[in-house]
Amino acid sequence: MGYNALTYTYLVELFPYHARAKGIAVFQWWGRAAGFFNQFVNPIGIQNAGWKYYISYCIFLLFEVIFVWLLFPETSNRSLEELAFLFEGEKLREEQEKRIKEEVEDNGAPTPGNSSDKGSAVHVEHSQI
Repeated sequence: MGYNALTYTYLVELFPYHARAKGIAVFQWWGRAAGFFNQFVNPIGIQNAGWKYYISYCIFLLFEVIFVWLLFPETSNRSLEELAFLFEGEKLREEQEKRIKEEVEDNGAPTPGNSSDKGSAVHVEHSQI
């Protein structure tokens, strides 16, 4: 695992649609700031402190690993709906459950025995080819 294009796929899963562009913009801003630091500040630190400067670098890397391990939720093996519930909280979950309950009560849930319902997801027409 490393700093590659996978970070963008994580961000797409992390941010809801309406905030995705802003979230990726903030991510890119911090990435550019880190690139600036790496390009212009690290050589000064190495020149003045020598090999001891790498200790501060290793400490910061350790901080990053701990930060990601503790604060970034796992998103593998989850649907986009589950991720929305994970990141947007209980209010969204309750609203979705209410909508589903209303839909089932109003229209009735499609069942395999109800084949006369043409709008049902389980109705399949057979044709000869």
